[in-house]
Parts: sequence; structure tokens; C-alpha cells
Amino acid sequence: MRMPGRGAILGIVVFLGLAGCASQQATQPTGTLGALLDGAQMVPPIQSSGKGALLATLDHNGILNWDLNYSQLSGPATSIRFRGPAAAGLNAGVLIDVPQTQLASPLRGVAQLNQAQIADLIGDRWYIVIATTAHPEGEIRGQIEFAK
Repeated sequence: MRMPGRGAILGIVVFLGLAGCASQQATQPTGTLGALLDGAQMVPPIQSSGKGALLATLDHNGILNWDLNYSQLSGPATSIRFRGPAAAGLNAGVLIDVPQTQLASPLRGVAQLNQAQIADLIGDRWYIVIATTAHPEGEIRGQIEFAK
């Protein structure tokens, strides 16, 4: 029996690798995500007239696109951060820090997520916080929910 040559083996390995990538990509979760932001969701909760709404999409390549609107804050936003992983009522570290030049409402953004971030995001373990000078730890917050 004749053994395949090195070129044939390399071709088979490349084909199997690409097939594995395609099947992983096809099973990558996609969908719409959203959050309503207010001071009551801060930990601890704060009194604020501020409110906001986040609408986002996650595509099969792990690209997160978002639109964020907010109003009635105590002053201009000083930071906007996606944080996680954490359930509602818990705090976590910064995952995405929106650039200072893009803090005015309404705003749009995009980020490439890794597999762990995607799992936490679709597991509803991300939240978004908008901070102001009066509330440097955050004036409004919203837990991001994945619409399955």
C-alpha cells in the first residue's frame, strides 16, 4: 500500500483545520443584546435622574457593535466602561474602556471579543457603567442581556 506524500498530508491537515474553523464559526453565538441604565443598578445604588439605553449586536466572528444613548446625567460623562464578568448586583473589572474622545451621546462602538468574553457576554455577565465627575465610580449602570 502506498503512503500519501508530504504534500498530500499537509493538504489534508490544512483542510481539516479549515473545516474545524468553519464549524466553530458556524456555531458561534450571534444575536442582539441590550441594557437599560439607571442609578438604581449601581452597587451601591445611587439617586440619579440619569438614564440610558444600550442596543448591541454580536456577530459570528465575535464582533460586538453597540449604540448607546443616555441623558439627564449630573454632568458630562467622564468614562464609559463595559465591565464583567459579574451578575447583577456585583462589581467586576473593566473589559472595554470607551475612548475619551467618544463619550458624547449618542455614540457607537465596536470591539473584537475573545471566546471567554463571548461566553460571559451571552451569559448576561457583562454590564455597562457611565461615570461623571460627581459620581466617579459610576452614575448609571445597566446589566447587558442577551436576546436568545
